[in-house]
Amino acid sequence: MTKETYKLAKLYDANNDLSLRWYVFFFFLHPETGRMERFRKMISSKYHTAAGRRDKAREMIKIINIKLKEGWSPYQLEQLSLVTAKNALEQILEVKRPQLRIRTYYTYKNIVKQFGIFLVKNKLEKLSLEEFSFQHAISFLDWSQVTYSLENRTINYRRMHMKTMFNELKYRQYIDVNPFDNTKKLPETETSINFYAPESLSLIRTKLRESNPDLFIIAFLVFYTFIRPAEIVRLKVRDIDLINHKIILPGRSTKNKKSEMVEMPNPLYKELILMNLEFPPDYYVFGKHLKRCKFATAPTRIAGAWAMWTKEVGIENNGIYALKHTGAGMAVEAGINVRDLQLQLRHHSLEMTQEYLDRFSRSPSDRLRNAFPEI
Repeated sequence: MTKETYKLAKLYDANNDLSLRWYVFFFFLHPETGRMERFRKMISSKYHTAAGRRDKAREMIKIINIKLKEGWSPYQLEQLSLVTAKNALEQILEVKRPQLRIRTYYTYKNIVKQFGIFLVKNKLEKLSLEEFSFQHAISFLDWSQVTYSLENRTINYRRMHMKTMFNELKYRQYIDVNPFDNTKKLPETETSINFYAPESLSLIRTKLRESNPDLFIIAFLVFYTFIRPAEIVRLKVRDIDLINHKIILPGRSTKNKKSEMVEMPNPLYKELILMNLEFPPDYYVFGKHLKRCKFATAPTRIAGAWAMWTKEVGIENNGIYALKHTGAGMAVEAGINVRDLQLQLRHHSLEMTQEYLDRFSRSPSDRLRNAFPEI
């Protein structure tokens, strides 16, 4: 006869005493000792009546028993749902760490650290994962904004990151509801789009080519292909397809971790043909010192080199990524259709591209005034 692996969940009601903690409990066979171990899921004290707690218990018992019958084991992450909310996030972050880029990991880590400070400041450090509610989620976002003077845009990113981490806990069936699901996205002030004037573009074509050829090619990549600096420093020699006029962006380099491809417009192609790419295929095109080598570098190296050069020639430093906005705006003026721009920008929809382009101009161009036909 096969030994049972679990006993269905039941309610402990402390003899109907509302001053004590009520909880739902079940037993599960320990995979190593072979003994039945008891597990508890606390019922929040926010339920002030016996009827309210019993209703919540019935809901919890139903969910637990369904999971048990479907083969779920509470040992999947060592009883993660029974630890504090802070420890749960710390543990899930470490589980996800191998899948995150270094900068992304430290972004999450900083949020988890501040989450811990929030819990301590509000005397919630012993709050269990199960007890962390929608109201707590709102309080954390409000506290973050006030404490760190964060703009709505930053709070929206924080909301997104917290929602992602709690979704991981929900996926692993340690919580039934994500407390950040119904939190609202805050309205954001539209960020300005910076451009480079024709005089600055002229200096880039002439003086930058002479003083820093590698930075010159990087500027062309941003202007013509809209590739991010973080993607540029991950480009390898094999990703430059001069035969098919394509630049391949493997999942290891893109923001969404999907392999993508962009076209190589003729002016960029002509410059890349002149560039020495006779290096091993796995060499970085812009590695250490922004040279071809087997060692990667950080995207901040591009920003630093750009800041130094713009200061040297005396033009305003709007950031090298402003060349993306400049290129996209000039492409529209040149008559390139929106669908082609969508593909080059790697936007997932035409609507997204149109919203982006709408920020370039709030009024018709001179061509409407000069080319409008007579009645």
